[in-house]
Amino acid sequence: MADTVGPADFQTIRGTLLGITQDNTIIVAMLVGAGLESGWNMSAPGGGAWQIIDAARPKAPFSAAAQNLVDAEYMLPRYQQAAAAHANDTENADKYANIAHDAERPLLPYQASQGEARVQQVYTTVLQNYGAANATATAPVVSTNPVTNVLSGAGGVLSSTTTTQIGRAHV
Repeated sequence: MADTVGPADFQTIRGTLLGITQDNTIIVAMLVGAGLESGWNMSAPGGGAWQIIDAARPKAPFSAAAQNLVDAEYMLPRYQQAAAAHANDTENADKYANIAHDAERPLLPYQASQGEARVQQVYTTVLQNYGAANATATAPVVSTNPVTNVLSGAGGVLSSTTTTQIGRAHV
């Protein structure tokens, strides 16, 4: 699976998620899930970015971006339920891979099927690209203050040690 994040698909997936939820745990988990399921490929054969193989999967007309929105909305409740089950887990790659696993329901955990290194690589890629991509008027940035638990002005790039502080600061 390619390790590059295509500007079109990653950014489109990210933008779609920002349009349906402001919960950064869910956004990061769904980006990790899309990375592990399809390498952030909205047109991946077999079910798009989240590889939805379900007869009940709604179909969107016209474009991959429209289907991406339908798929994201379809998967959102599964990710919300999975995130609630892992709310007290330590903030790390395994937490987000486990949320994705519970939402996606593959046979094996991603750590077993793709390896710990791949899980860590996808998680790190999400943090680096999600933060950099959000350098806008509502940019997430890095905060080392666990009391505020929000992100604040550091240029929009997230580090893997600040996942508990991922948030959206309104400027």
